[in-house]
Amino acid sequence: MILNDFAQPKSKFSNDKLDAVLAELCGLVLQGQKEDPELNGRVGAAVLDPRGRLVTGVGYKHDGKSVHGEYSAIENYENEYGELPKGCIIITTLSPCNESHDKTAAERYGQSCTDLLNSKHIKMAYCGYGDYTQDGDQHKFTVVITSNDKIKELCKKIADTFLKRLSENFADGKGPGRPGDSQRHGISKGASMAELEKASHSKGRKGQLARWQINMRRGKKK
Repeated sequence: MILNDFAQPKSKFSNDKLDAVLAELCGLVLQGQKEDPELNGRVGAAVLDPRGRLVTGVGYKHDGKSVHGEYSAIENYENEYGELPKGCIIITTLSPCNESHDKTAAERYGQSCTDLLNSKHIKMAYCGYGDYTQDGDQHKFTVVITSNDKIKELCKKIADTFLKRLSENFADGKGPGRPGDSQRHGISKGASMAELEKASHSKGRKGQLARWQINMRRGKKK
């Protein structure tokens, strides 16, 4: 759930400043992918504390698992300045993940970014693009998507390089004997809209996955 319909928390940092940081983060991600696309991350993030100190981070691999950009930025900040003070803003090219028990979570290093940000008392995540593979409202912080169309499009272009692959595996699997997330939760490959509508009323992950597929077919983000 992207909370653009809620009032953005008051901040002494303008959206133009936050957008400038997003542009810098996009550059870091693109440069990292150019140097080593297998090692370097898909998401760039930054911590902006109440004093205006800014520390960036880009996702990377550790022991075969993906360290997400938000984790990287917080790690870098705490290595330099110590524990995050309350009221920090996270700026990230893609809205924070929240998976806890699926394959994506198993491939991630540490807890979900949403859980991490909740534990650090982050007040706002300012994002370049909203991850349509996410659902739910587990975050205790406000999520705001930039209104700068050029930056949003660039963040979307970066995210689509991997979100579309996740979407395909989610719905249909990668091949015989390798069902996607939907099939593992009882939603058949190529399910009709009527079947998806019925499944969307299920509790837990099955209902979440069905609602996601419905929205994707309708051209929505989530």
